[in-house]
Amino acid sequence: MQYSRHSLLLAASLALLPVLLIGCDSGGSAQEETTLSDFDADAILQQAAGNIFSTYSGLESKAQTLEDEVKDLQENATRQNLKEAQQAWKEARNPWEASEGFLFGPVATDGLDPALDSWPVDETDINKILSGDQDLTDKSVVEGFDDTAHGFHTIEFFLFGPDGNRSASELSGRNLQYLITAAEVLHGDTEELANAWDEGAQFRSDFTSGSGPFSGKKGSLQQLAEGLNIIANEVASGKIGTPLNEQSIQSIESKYSENSFSDYASNMRSIKGIYTGNALDRTGPGLDTIVQEIAPGANDTMMSQVNDAISTLEELNQNTSFRKAVENGDISGVEEAQQKILDLRTTIQDEIKPALSDL
Repeated sequence: MQYSRHSLLLAASLALLPVLLIGCDSGGSAQEETTLSDFDADAILQQAAGNIFSTYSGLESKAQTLEDEVKDLQENATRQNLKEAQQAWKEARNPWEASEGFLFGPVATDGLDPALDSWPVDETDINKILSGDQDLTDKSVVEGFDDTAHGFHTIEFFLFGPDGNRSASELSGRNLQYLITAAEVLHGDTEELANAWDEGAQFRSDFTSGSGPFSGKKGSLQQLAEGLNIIANEVASGKIGTPLNEQSIQSIESKYSENSFSDYASNMRSIKGIYTGNALDRTGPGLDTIVQEIAPGANDTMMSQVNDAISTLEELNQNTSFRKAVENGDISGVEEAQQKILDLRTTIQDEIKPALSDL
């Protein structure tokens, strides 16, 4: 089964004329009429674009390291080199998962999201490829495979093994050729993402100016909020909800590496970074500068919930893995985390998005 994501392109229907808002915060107190012109939308959008580019640049750098570590296995397939490649994979996951609060633009329109991050991998297809005669050193060949046969999770499968106990001696011949080329392809895709958000790139210009598909700066701000809504729903209902409902590890993201809770915590940090404007070492205005003026109660709830979700997932990650929790039937902590993310999603959907839509 291939995990499918929603398209995050902004529809033309978002081309709404700005209207005045007579807002109420979560306590019901009336606010003065407020319009988008009361806020520095330029600063918020420029900060978001800079954060997005920095995240993708970090991803590209980590993908380069992953490629280098994988190629070291070709020179010397030792246990230590395998451990270093496995760690490089985990470190590359952090910026990728921290980008999932803004899965719009080229990552969606150019098919880079499914190319990078489809799961579960098709182990049957991979084994057929390995037993065939295709040239696995050719990037164009590996790029042409189904999305579930290349990208992060195919690399994860090779590095960690189906049971999480891959030995270095298993990585030789066509297995190693496939792994190396998949890492090269992934690195190339991350370069494309970083370039698409670099200063002077057309999509970044459209986003910050509210032109092209965005129908004004309000549309760009709304796209940011919708991105937060989508990833909160995806983590709670899909990434966590589907394996819990199926009572199976099959659809757990990053199950071979048992990196799932770390992935999900990075997803929550992605939400926080876009909402506050503060991500990596960059600080600046975010969507919160608007919401705390219009609906301060909603802003307080949002911040409390996202911080709580992050800390809960980090605590889970220290104590167990999603795979082990499902295998052992010890899912109460996972269900608690899921509910906190569902509550966060409700706040984004019912309070944060309307605050921006009504400007």
